[in-house]
Amino acid sequence: MQPIYKKVQLNTKSTQTFVYLRVNSYSMKPTISIQGEQKESLIKTTEALIDKINREIPMLKKSITEVPNVHLANEVSYHFASVPLLLRLSLLDLCILFKLYLESNSDTEQNMLIRLICGQLYEFTEDVPTLFGKKYRELLSNFPNSGDLIKDLNGNVTKEFNLAKLRHVDFLKIIRHNVSHHKDIDALWQYYLINNIDFNWGIKAYIDFTQWYVSHYSTFELKLIDIAMKAQAATKNDC
Repeated sequence: MQPIYKKVQLNTKSTQTFVYLRVNSYSMKPTISIQGEQKESLIKTTEALIDKINREIPMLKKSITEVPNVHLANEVSYHFASVPLLLRLSLLDLCILFKLYLESNSDTEQNMLIRLICGQLYEFTEDVPTLFGKKYRELLSNFPNSGDLIKDLNGNVTKEFNLAKLRHVDFLKIIRHNVSHHKDIDALWQYYLINNIDFNWGIKAYIDFTQWYVSHYSTFELKLIDIAMKAQAATKNDC
């Protein structure tokens, strides 16, 4: 269920300040309490994902830098490693922030960490569609059964990402543009946003996007790797 916000005018002498406040029945406290087995399970899952990404990043970097005569700005094949590397670099930051959030016992620290996560997630929602743009699709067109791959990209990877984005982007945008990095010049508005918006939605957004990465993008990526390895093996056998 989407959170519902109401634009409320505050009576101040210096400025007309508007604040988006929750008007549905859910709690408005700024942090979520994750305790006991649920907390331990989330910490273990997050640590496992951090370890996995940390192992994969050097391999992807190596696959880019050891290819001879690659023109990084124009080479379509560069995106075969570049896209998954960029996704992992972004997701690694989010996982580390979320782990710090889980391990913190301070409401103030948790509030700040969730705001940072929301800011990062908003940038993530803006950047990912660009990664799957023209050059990436041109890369897929060189694969066997490219039509099926592009159909899978559109129907499984991109569609699921867009559904998660639709659920969360309005909330993430409010946090990103106002209190993630304190960009808004209206201090009172920032104060009300920090102390009144329900940050449960930030945690739900983080979980939804990491689940998208693990369940949808990673499955698609493994399919591409399998096809590429089989094609490479076939080429060697023909030599």
